[in-house]
Amino acid sequence: MSNTVKNHLNQVGSLNKKSKSSSVTNEDKPIHLVIYETNDLDKFVFAEWNRDVRKEKVKALSERMKVFFLSFTIIVNEFLEIIDGQHRLSALKLYNEYRKSIGLDPIPLRYDIRVGWGEKECKELNSETSVFSNEDVLKQELYNNNEDYLLYDKFREEYPFLGHNTIIGLLSGNIKATKGGENKAFKVGTFKVKDYQKSIELTNKIIDIVEAGIIPLGDRGNPQTTYTLSILPFIFDSKYDHQHMMRQIKNRNKYTKDSLPESTKLTTCKYYLQKLYNHDVDKKDRLSILTKTQMYKEELKRENV
Repeated sequence: MSNTVKNHLNQVGSLNKKSKSSSVTNEDKPIHLVIYETNDLDKFVFAEWNRDVRKEKVKALSERMKVFFLSFTIIVNEFLEIIDGQHRLSALKLYNEYRKSIGLDPIPLRYDIRVGWGEKECKELNSETSVFSNEDVLKQELYNNNEDYLLYDKFREEYPFLGHNTIIGLLSGNIKATKGGENKAFKVGTFKVKDYQKSIELTNKIIDIVEAGIIPLGDRGNPQTTYTLSILPFIFDSKYDHQHMMRQIKNRNKYTKDSLPESTKLTTCKYYLQKLYNHDVDKKDRLSILTKTQMYKEELKRENV
């Protein structure tokens, strides 16, 4: 048999026909959940610690309901505070107004009561999805007067040109802020500020580099966030010499006033920064933020342009 894609998929079972018989067996035990149904949609509580309801999302959902309505169940606690389903409930209100306008009965809302659930469960329920934004989480934690998130908010106001990942990297002391770690911690409310004053000192180094004019600017006149984030592994490195970096920038500026090339890729930004830092520097004093292989691949990209 020839090794075709179809044959390969057959071998791993991707194209096997499924049996028409039921997959439910005697070993499967039914669980009887109590799902309530009501036409009183105004009795539910939009908790202060939950995220804000986005009007544009509600409108989009209600319009979709007009095209194809699928029944759903929201989750509330014993106080009828909404744990999951704020947008769907709000959309159903709009949809029912539309149904009323054309002479149709409203569709009741189904809800599941989880006793004892609250902010923690709401946060955990959404932490593994893109549903809860960083702003949603921040709102929750500020409501709870979480000191670390209050410091995050203060820091963000003082340095508005820095992106979220750069800020949590600076405040947490974690240069891998974009790869889960501190981002995950931020989403579930366990983010911690390591050393606020040290974060300010490191930020001043970023400001020095930005003000020297080598960092390309974005649409709003702020430095590209990929570059500010790419600076972190340099200033976190124990071998990093800030005065040396500023001298390298000053020497570069003698020959060109252009900024470094724009890029949305962290590796490319690090490549240009590493080239600048290591220019005419003894091997023992060089920084190796990128590996030789990574640098070589970036060099090949330049040659092939």
